[in-house]
Amino acid sequence: MKKNLTPPRTSRDAFAALVLGEIDTILDKLEALQGNINATGEDIKVTINQLEAAGETYNQAVLAANLRAKNEMVTYLKTVSATTITITIEEQREIVQKLIREAVSKEITALKKALSESSANHRVPFYQVGAE
Repeated sequence: MKKNLTPPRTSRDAFAALVLGEIDTILDKLEALQGNINATGEDIKVTINQLEAAGETYNQAVLAANLRAKNEMVTYLKTVSATTITITIEEQREIVQKLIREAVSKEITALKKALSESSANHRVPFYQVGAE
């Protein structure tokens, strides 16, 4: 804006010069503010990009931790399952052996009893053997 070097002649001219000076100052501040707003916008874009990258990094870290925990859990469950199956097989084997022993023992006892009864019924008395 062109500055007038002659002093104002009336109070109206003085007031107009003062208002124009204030308007000029406001325009300068507005231009500076516009530059600050543009710079702030760029800073916000940079910050958004950094936050997005950090979010993606965090997401990848969480996924990796979950995968690691899943693998550890699967390994643990396989170990526990194998141990439990082994223990269960041994317990079942012991139970089956015990049941077979009991069943065979009962059968042997029953057979002994049946044989002793059978031999007692078919035994020829001693005194009869000599009399014939």
